[in-house]
Amino acid sequence: MDSTIIKLIRRIYIFGCIAIGVISPIVCYFLLPEFNIKQHPLSYFGIVERTNLFWQISLILISIGLYVNGSRRIDELIKRKKYHLPIKILLFIACSCLFLTAIFTLKYNYWHHLFAISFFLVYNFFVFIFGLVRSLTYVRRGLFSVLIGCSMLFSSILLLPFPSYGIAEITFTSLVILWNTTLFVKSLKLMG
Repeated sequence: MDSTIIKLIRRIYIFGCIAIGVISPIVCYFLLPEFNIKQHPLSYFGIVERTNLFWQISLILISIGLYVNGSRRIDELIKRKKYHLPIKILLFIACSCLFLTAIFTLKYNYWHHLFAISFFLVYNFFVFIFGLVRSLTYVRRGLFSVLIGCSMLFSSILLLPFPSYGIAEITFTSLVILWNTTLFVKSLKLMG
């Protein structure tokens, strides 16, 4: 297959995953109007019959999209090759945890929470380390990822005033979408 076709398919897939990340919570909310973000985590969509299949497929597609986008950005934007493997390992662990979060719904309480918390922590660490390593070459460009990584960490403070993870998850998800979209758009500009 021609490399330009592969690049086009990859771009369409990454764009689609970013769109799914924005649209899927909204669609699930309309399918489940009694859902209260202050009372339930987003994972609640995975155990309700009206939304569970859509939610699980969305998380699986998003986990693959995060890995594809992150892996490409590491190759394009991290100039020091010796950091590629450790950063890709972090990314792989984070995306695997999100994938497993989709497989092990809230019905499997312990495993679901283990994989979900691992995703939030490791993906946050991945973005922060990505920015730190990138700032070794370009300070200003790496600072964006460092600030997003810090913001992801601070989004967990939203767990304090609310009885559920929902608000913190929405904030974290918004930051993930912002980071991925920004780097995806920058890569499109770099390639012309």
